[in-house]
Amino acid sequence: MKCMDYVKWIVKGEAGIFLRLSRGSKACYRISFLAQAGKTGLLSALSAKPRTLGELLEAMRVAPEKAPCLAAFLHLGRTLGEIGLSAGRYRLKGKLARGLSREELDPYLALAQEASGLHVPYIGSALEGEGDGSRLLELSDDHAEVIARSSRIAEPVLKSAMDRFIPRSGPFDLLEIGSGSGVYLIHALAMNPELVATGIERVPSVARALKDRLVRSGLDSRSEIHAVDMRSLDYADRFDCITLFNNIYYFPESEHLPLLAKLCAWLRPGGRIAVATLCRDGRYPIDAIMHMWSAMTPGASLLVEPGPFQALMESAGFVSETITPSRID
Repeated sequence: MKCMDYVKWIVKGEAGIFLRLSRGSKACYRISFLAQAGKTGLLSALSAKPRTLGELLEAMRVAPEKAPCLAAFLHLGRTLGEIGLSAGRYRLKGKLARGLSREELDPYLALAQEASGLHVPYIGSALEGEGDGSRLLELSDDHAEVIARSSRIAEPVLKSAMDRFIPRSGPFDLLEIGSGSGVYLIHALAMNPELVATGIERVPSVARALKDRLVRSGLDSRSEIHAVDMRSLDYADRFDCITLFNNIYYFPESEHLPLLAKLCAWLRPGGRIAVATLCRDGRYPIDAIMHMWSAMTPGASLLVEPGPFQALMESAGFVSETITPSRID
């Protein structure tokens, strides 16, 4: 390109737009690369030790004829600064790649997978035809296990909330709607050795994984997990506490009042319900993405607004105790 062409490119504003798009695209590519690297086992394979291309094929159980594809994928990782190559061996180089390879940081890897596999397609489908609704619903269901894993990012906030209303001792019956990974149910069981917990998780594969985890933790004798839609169940005056953490928007808005009234009838006198949810007026992109999800997914309801939802709970028979805004920046 000639010097005057460069000047015109800059003066017309094209250079600035190109550079901003380039930076933004790189961030998008990075998240997508890391999500797939985690899903395919590349991060795990390289966290153990640097490996050659052939060793990676074997460790990841990739067919030899896929070697060119793997090499190209690793090339992308190198251009993003997440993969290094020296003496013919690939290694984890970037801070994100090294961090997301750690088992204890799996919720953040799951968030990357949720963002690239679920959120981006939702953005790409915004304002499209109604036929996309069933496809998006199927896509959400396909990501159920990923969502269960990524939801653990809220652990510090929700465990702190549970610590306020779960007693440390004495008989106590807990019902958890939408147990997911079961981290909060297990936290409650560990807090109180006399507590008995019931978990409802509609996705069979997620429910099976939770049952296995409870067995491994030695907590299965004080817990039961049902892989059903909670609307098909009926309890009466049984529970001391019911939790709905980040799932009220999975129920249609028209069902919120009867749902809450039903849960109210399941509580013993003096029992409590704890609802945690993103709200419609959130300031951060994740709030807006979930607002889009709630607006575009068949059968879901829009994210709630605190004031009207509090009034709805009171209409269902609850006495509102507190609304605690929490932000994780």
